Amino acid sequence: MKIAALVLAIALGLVIAALCLRVGVRIQKKDGALRVALRYGPLRLPVYPPPKGLKRPEKPEKPPKKARGKPAGWDISKLDIGDAVCLAMDLTGEVRQTLCIDVLRADVTLATGDAAKTGQLLGLCWALLGMTVPVLEHTFTIRDLHIAVGADFESDKPRWSGDLAVSLRPIRLLWTLLKRRDDLLQLLDQMKT
Repeated sequence: MKIAALVLAIALGLVIAALCLRVGVRIQKKDGALRVALRYGPLRLPVYPPPKGLKRPEKPEKPPKKARGKPAGWDISKLDIGDAVCLAMDLTGEVRQTLCIDVLRADVTLATGDAAKTGQLLGLCWALLGMTVPVLEHTFTIRDLHIAVGADFESDKPRWSGDLAVSLRPIRLLWTLLKRRDDLLQLLDQMKT
């Protein structure tokens, strides 16, 4: 009995330790190449482009599906949009404290082929940045923030590169969902057919 309790305690400890590690995603675009990687603690797993040694399995052809009647399960038309939006706002407010934006970098060069339109677009972008960046800085923890927007008045091809890395601790997300489980279950019950 003591061995079973010890094994259970060790397993529970490992699960809790695994949930405390940060889980995240990093998206980079540089020189026309897009890269996506998942992160779990110190481990990084490249997702896109797929590693070169990985071969995609060939999918066997499936016979066409027969048309069925109305699918059973969920009906979104029964969802109360007001309740769903309020719950999403509450969840976002609680998760924002756990979400960490590790890197947010963007270098954008605007170009439209017309100098006047490029100038107007540049002004609109800077106005938008002037409103959104302070909100992001106030709302989230951002470790590395760099956004540069420029204009090339002679070119007609815009260029950009960016880097975004976000992470959170799954245990905090689970805690938030557990706190709001009654509201979530109520919304799910509304959608059941």
